Order: sequence, then structure tokens, then C-alpha cells
Amino acid sequence: MLQKHLSLVVLVILAGCFVSCQTQRPSGWEMWGDPVEPGELPKVSFYESVNDYHVFALETYKELLRSNTGENVIYSPYALALCLEILRFGVQGEAAQKIEQCLRLPEDFNIDSTYPPLFPYAPPPKQTKPAFAYPPIFLSKHSIWFSENLHMRAEYKNRVARNYNVEFFPNDFSLPSAVIQDTMNGWLQKVLQGTSPPVTSVFPRDTQFWFLQSLYFKAHWKQKFQHSYTKERPFTLITGESITVPTMYEDAFNFPYSEDEEVQVLEMPYFAGDSGEFSMVLFLPKAKDGITQFEAGFDVARYETLMNALHDKNVIVFIPKFRIEQETDLTAIAGPGFWDRFDFSGMVVPGAVLDNARAIQKISMGIDEHGTEITLLAEIGYVSLGNEVPIFRADHPFMFVIREMQTGAILFMGRVMDPR
Repeated sequence: MLQKHLSLVVLVILAGCFVSCQTQRPSGWEMWGDPVEPGELPKVSFYESVNDYHVFALETYKELLRSNTGENVIYSPYALALCLEILRFGVQGEAAQKIEQCLRLPEDFNIDSTYPPLFPYAPPPKQTKPAFAYPPIFLSKHSIWFSENLHMRAEYKNRVARNYNVEFFPNDFSLPSAVIQDTMNGWLQKVLQGTSPPVTSVFPRDTQFWFLQSLYFKAHWKQKFQHSYTKERPFTLITGESITVPTMYEDAFNFPYSEDEEVQVLEMPYFAGDSGEFSMVLFLPKAKDGITQFEAGFDVARYETLMNALHDKNVIVFIPKFRIEQETDLTAIAGPGFWDRFDFSGMVVPGAVLDNARAIQKISMGIDEHGTEITLLAEIGYVSLGNEVPIFRADHPFMFVIREMQTGAILFMGRVMDPR
């Protein structure tokens, strides 16, 4: 059986591309001070089991890799699934079918039959600094900023506000983008206390609504690394080049561990407290250039096999300190055209078919001797179809005329059937 606590699965893609990482801490890490105010996670899920969700998680990760060859990658399938679930309650027709297909839901999926959340998590109470470490903080918050010309359906608002922590704000999108950014960033400051990446989007004047998602995770290692053991050590890139990076060290501590002929697997638990159990799992190919081949074969069955093989073992650990900041175009995961022309009749009155203006996920992740901190901001924006830019693509037979423009008199006319 798989372990029931949630693991932050980290494919060690660092094996090929560490040069773009930075080692300074993300904003808010100064001395690992007080955490943000605890918050709740969504209360429902579209997935009957974690394994069903993992099909979506691993397949979309592979889609993302197609556009990130040889680069560091940080992606949250959990955050994307929440975005799509929230939008699914408000869309109809083809848009609903596209979301369900992207989520890898069964054909008999019923929007009115949701399941309990993927994993248990009880937000820890606000407290004074404990003697050892804070329990994990993992929270998500969502907001929908909608044009003053739209009216949000009460049924939709109540449903997603209750189950997904969604707030709604009417907004004047004719204002300068800088003003709208300040307002949205003020909301982010309130819910994540300055730890979120900022909103930097330029808002078209015909914007109808803008969806924001913020997610925050922070946890201390159960077994912290000693600062004095961190030293510059070699790291081999996938190209074969050797560089030196600050690398943490732990001398023969007991960790869940497994290996086979291709890969070593190490699970590093975080301090649990009473809120929930989390861990980071690292997959280190034995071949220094083996990350691409390993990822190609990494599916749910492979993941389960490796996780089921974990057993406690004394392990000498060398892990580089790193920071990854990445902005991902979500069309790289869902595919071209996926976000376009959504029918939001289940969300707004009057019903509207809107076109996508932006769909991104921005994540900052840092690892050091204390633990892990991750901040995420996703933006999904929709505009009116009335002002979309038409595309004239003459890629099939067409007719033409040449005319005198003052009178409109046709001088020549014809057609092109084969332009060769």
C-alpha cells in the first residue's frame, strides 16, 4: 500500500540543469520567522482516489517537459486541478468536456457527485514559536475578479466559496493595469502576507473576469541539516560539465530509502506536528545523464512500485541547496486552444462565451538546511469575444478582384486554386 501522507514528488531534474538555480532564500525566509496565518484547503475533490489524481499529475507533468527540455522545472498539478475544478462548475458544453478530459475524469463523471479532499489536513492553530519547529503550513486561496457588467450566479458563488475558499470582487477593467495590479496584489498581501509572487499582467479593456489562485507551503525538515556541514561540492550537469554548488550533508541518518537498477529513491519527511504529514521524495538516476530516460518511463505504476519499496535505512545524504523560480504557460500542459472559447453560462448572467487572454502558473521554491518553502500564483483571464483580433489565413483556394477604390469599379477578377 502507498503511504497515506502527501509527498512532494521531486524528480531530480537538477541532474541536468543546476546552473540556472540560485541559492539565496525566497522572500520571507529571513531566519525562518513566523509562518503566514493558517488556512484551510478545499473541502472536495473530483477524484475518487489519489491514484486517479496521479494519472492526471504525471501525464500533465510529461506534457510540460516537452517544452522545457534541459531546464529546471517546478509545477503543481494539485494547483492546476483546483483551478480546473473551480472553472468546471461554471462552464457548459465543449468547455466542460475539455476540462473533464484534461483532468482525466471517467466518462460517467457527474459534476454533482464530488468526493472528499485528496488528503487530510488540519490547519495548525496560531501559536508562539515552538521549541523545535512549526508544523507544516499548506494553504490555498482563490479569487475571481469580474467585470461590473457581469452578474455572478448565486449558486455558483456559494458552491465554490464554500468548497474552494473563493472570494469574488467586482472590478472596473477600464482602469489602468497598474491600478488593477495594486488592488489584486493588496488581496494577495492580505491572504499570503507578502509571500506570493505579484500580479504583473496587463489587462485588456474588454476583460470580463480574472481568476487568481494563491498557494503556500512551508515545512521544516524532521531531521534538519547542520549549517556547518554545508560546503561547495561538485554537481555534474546533464552535459557532463562539473560545477560547484552549496551542498547540504547528513551523516548516516535513518530515512525511507529504496533503489533498483535505474534509480535511488530517498524520502525526506518534514516535521509533522498535528496538522498533517508531508515529505519530499527525490528520485536520483544512477546514470549522471539518466534523468530524461527515467522521466520517460515514470508513470503511476512505476511511482507506486518505487514508493512501495521504501524502507527505513541509514543513508549518507548530499542534497544541493537550490531555488527555482518559474512561470509556466498552462497551454503547454493543456494544449493549444484548450482555454479558448469557454461557455461560462453556469457562472455568469447573462451567459457568455469568452476567449482566453492569459493562463499561467508562477512558482518560487526554495530548499535549505531548515526545510522547504513554496509560493504559487496562477492567473487565468478571459475577455469578450467581441473585440478579438481576426485571423485571415489564405491557405486554401480564394477569389480576388482588383478595383478602383473611389468608384469601386472592378478592373480585374479571378481566383487562385494553386499558387505554385
